[in-house]
Amino acid sequence: MPLADPVAIDRDIACIFCGYNLRGLVPTGRCPECGSNIADSNRGDLLKFADPAWLNRIRFGTSLKLWNILLALLAGLAGAILVLLAGLSAFIPVIGLAAGAVGLWATFLITTQEPRISLHEDPVTLRKVIRTCALAAFVGSIIQQAVTVGRGLAFGQVDKLIAGFGAVLGLAGVVVMFGELVYFRRFALRIPDARLARSTRILLWAMPISIGLVAISAAIATFVGGWSLIATPGVSLTGSSKTGISAMVTTSTATLRSSASPLTTIAYGTVACVFSVAYLVFFIWYVVLLFRYKRFFRDAATESRALASVTAPAPPAQPPAN
Repeated sequence: MPLADPVAIDRDIACIFCGYNLRGLVPTGRCPECGSNIADSNRGDLLKFADPAWLNRIRFGTSLKLWNILLALLAGLAGAILVLLAGLSAFIPVIGLAAGAVGLWATFLITTQEPRISLHEDPVTLRKVIRTCALAAFVGSIIQQAVTVGRGLAFGQVDKLIAGFGAVLGLAGVVVMFGELVYFRRFALRIPDARLARSTRILLWAMPISIGLVAISAAIATFVGGWSLIATPGVSLTGSSKTGISAMVTTSTATLRSSASPLTTIAYGTVACVFSVAYLVFFIWYVVLLFRYKRFFRDAATESRALASVTAPAPPAQPPAN
């Protein structure tokens, strides 16, 4: 009996390699845009069925995010060491900007658009918001470093400008962190790994909230506790950004003095330390999750290449020689 003709695809399915809409084509055919097997794009939304080149790009971005964290820690350590040595504080902004550049590159790689998504992207998407905030934070850090190092204004004006930039950079860094964790949770659901997705969802809210509590406690200690900045010419002090991830390093010359009572100072310091320890715990948790995601992306890319080789069509049979 004659074999039944294959049923054409009756729903919108994008090619995982080029994004072409495969609706109306037969599952055993090839994509008319890139020539890949339609069966490779008709197997579901799991990561092991995604484009291996895209998965490798995401994995490399995750690796850069880990390197960004390491550079941020080195920048803070270098700031603590070099500030004790005369004439070497000028290298601190360079280290911070290098770490920020690595973090920006990592964010752009992690938010790379998957080929299976339609090429006609909406004007406003989470991916675009994350990239815009990351780019704004990096450019803002460059301006902040130039204003701080240049000393073209009086210290009071510089201090106000740095405080304004610091608030903007902190908010942009929180948005980038939140958006990246949303991206990672979507990846966990496509592995699929419910436990990893649940852990990511906890960090999705815990890290921004802990950062906000640290910022609020610092503001209370500054404005209510009577803390003030006293300029000290010629000395440079380095600190990292509130997020601890983008490593936007800022420099200032100041000495802290407080008019509050010792008991009030201890109370504010204790609250700030508790929130800081909570953020440190969540931050270590975040680093562990990055290593897990990196391994999952590597395994998914390997499995995707293996499945693609298995489903590759056999070469056409040669006609028998006469």
